[in-house]
Amino acid sequence: AVSMAAMAIMFSFAHKQTNDGFQDSASTALPFWQPMLGGALIGSSVGIMMALAGEILGISGIVNGLFSPLIRFDHKVNRVFFLAGLLLAGAVMAVYYPVSVENHIMRSNVWFMVGGFFVGAGSCFGSGCTSGHGIAGLSRLSPRSMVAVAAFFSTNIFVTSVMYKLSIH
Repeated sequence: AVSMAAMAIMFSFAHKQTNDGFQDSASTALPFWQPMLGGALIGSSVGIMMALAGEILGISGIVNGLFSPLIRFDHKVNRVFFLAGLLLAGAVMAVYYPVSVENHIMRSNVWFMVGGFFVGAGSCFGSGCTSGHGIAGLSRLSPRSMVAVAAFFSTNIFVTSVMYKLSIH
């Protein structure tokens, strides 16, 4: 939870927005150490989860495990604490650096609900989410994760291109 909170703080510094909701080249310039530290925190979180719990750090797997009858109670408690740490990090950021949790995307909430549905369905069909496949799976050189990440990225490029061409912003 501590490394996730530190990651959230570093992530917030990487996403400063201008008044019109779009990033300009001056606001995206970062000192070299911020993204490096953020990447190190993410990587260490994956390694710590694997070493201490013997599990892959994937958010959808952690959430799904809460509702699985096959997971022991003590493992469910660990999952609850992990998710509580994620929520706590967001709450801390909302208090101490509120701009990091503000929505700067000018879209209706319907788009977010539709997107959330597709992300949830995709993590079920792909047997994991971007954090599980993209970080933990690729670091283990998992062929299934390589295919999943290629599918994530190609689908994102396609959907974004179609939305841009149709002027859906």
